[in-house]
Amino acid sequence: MTRTIRSGKTPKMTISNVAGNLSIVGSEIGEVLIKADEDELHLKQDKDRWLVDCEGDLVLRVPYESVIQIGLVDGEASLRNMSAPVVIEEIRGDLSLRNVHAITGEKVIGDLTVRVAQGNLSVKYIEGDAWLRDIEGDVLLGSVTDDIAMRDVKGNVKAVATEDAILYLAPEPGTSIDVTAGENILLVLPVDADAAITLQGDPITMDWPGLENNQDETVREVQLGNGSARINLNSGGQVRLSSNPAAGESADEFGNFAGLNFDWSGFNEKVTHQVNRTVRKSAKTFKNALKRIEKAQTSSTGRWSLKIKPEVQGGAAAGRPAAVTNEERMIILKMLQEKKINAEEADQLLGALEGGGNVHN
Repeated sequence: MTRTIRSGKTPKMTISNVAGNLSIVGSEIGEVLIKADEDELHLKQDKDRWLVDCEGDLVLRVPYESVIQIGLVDGEASLRNMSAPVVIEEIRGDLSLRNVHAITGEKVIGDLTVRVAQGNLSVKYIEGDAWLRDIEGDVLLGSVTDDIAMRDVKGNVKAVATEDAILYLAPEPGTSIDVTAGENILLVLPVDADAAITLQGDPITMDWPGLENNQDETVREVQLGNGSARINLNSGGQVRLSSNPAAGESADEFGNFAGLNFDWSGFNEKVTHQVNRTVRKSAKTFKNALKRIEKAQTSSTGRWSLKIKPEVQGGAAAGRPAAVTNEERMIILKMLQEKKINAEEADQLLGALEGGGNVHN
């Protein structure tokens, strides 16, 4: 069913519950177009106030100055071309935003993708990745359970990631950037950046003209220019400062995350989104496998020294190693094809995964 209703330029719309996917697109036309199953749509209108519920998928075309408040979406959600603030309570799927104004959100159970926001962006909890680009205002991400990638944020930044963070920024004078990551952080700044930077991590790596590395440092303060912007990075792993725009493409510790981060073409297309999501998931798995291997490397006994801890799952006997999954086999094959390991090392790694013991070269 498709319905078109005159609305004026600034309707106030509350979308309290959508049981499927939600798509909202702003337009210059002073009317609301609704696409949904007629039996699943529940609509109430009182002058410029709208209340919408839908028991399935919902597609809306609304005036771009509409004031939108979203309650619960039990699926994916996308918003595009909105010039008024949007408030979101919970999205139980991926959330894609493009050409929006200020966004305030409580919870996203999936990935958050934002390209072009004219106002502030605040989301308290994201159970997935956060991918941000071209944000004119401040960014506040309370908790991101996976990776954060952001580029060209003009305002203040405060964000926490469980895994990695990749930041391509050119901070404005007087702004504050505070990012914490459980694993690695890569910060790429223009060579003429003006910022006072505090780095905490192990190791701290400098890829910057005139700055040398000190392997013993776990905290370092750096002033670039007059230090007009303040940057604080706190990492559970490596923290790296670079002036090289291509640094993210060659950061092995981030797996393929950095390279995938800024491929934004067609991200609103559902098929492309699903493919990218699968690729990112594989890249993350591959990255984790490489980290396990890096931790196993030793300089005294040879390249490999793996300890595989047995896991007890379901009815598996205690102490029995989990079977090697097809995904793990594909990761090992990929490593072999890319010459990251040789055939003998691949056999040793596979044997360690199957047997749960130590492997020495």
